[in-house]
Amino acid sequence: MPRKTKKQKILASLHKQNLFTANAAIEKEPEAVKSTPKIFQPIIKSPEHSFFFSDLKKSLILTSIVVALEITLYFARLIK
Repeated sequence: MPRKTKKQKILASLHKQNLFTANAAIEKEPEAVKSTPKIFQPIIKSPEHSFFFSDLKKSLILTSIVVALEITLYFARLIK
């Protein structure tokens, strides 16, 4: 296929611009007709943050129990 010349490129870009402006003018009319009222709903804070410290405390207690159990089992094996 032969390449486009400068004149053909300019004509193609002008044609493309004309199509976009024609489509934009047609599409703007229905948007003016479609006017729906926006309904704002209040933001509700989720309770996820309220349980953070209680979950943190429980996990720290469980990990300390596991570590203490491992240490006691280690020393129990050494004594035998």
